[in-house]
Amino acid sequence: KYTTSAAGTGTFAAGDVTGAKAVTYNSTAAAPSTMTTRTGTQMAADLPGLKVGDTFRLRIISSSANILTLAAGAGVTLTGTATHAANSFRDWMVTYTGTNTFTFQSQGTGTTS
Repeated sequence: KYTTSAAGTGTFAAGDVTGAKAVTYNSTAAAPSTMTTRTGTQMAADLPGLKVGDTFRLRIISSSANILTLAAGAGVTLTGTATHAANSFRDWMVTYTGTNTFTFQSQGTGTTS
């Protein structure tokens, strides 16, 4: 699943970073920004049939000349670096860890051209 947005600082909308086993979110924001995940409760509602231990891959791309920082909503834990350098991507493994809780584990980065 692929979503692109020019939104600046705020909270991801429903389905921006959920909805498939492989999800890509591309930020084209015109200024440095911080995007906050939806809450664990909201994310669980986005994913019917979710079971503890279920995972999906999330790639967040900052395809502009600006830094994007990921922040955790309630019920979400971020592990690893949360900044996404300009013109780069960061991969995350997202795991449903329990009732309305998720962990985003940073997996690595790369550059875009």
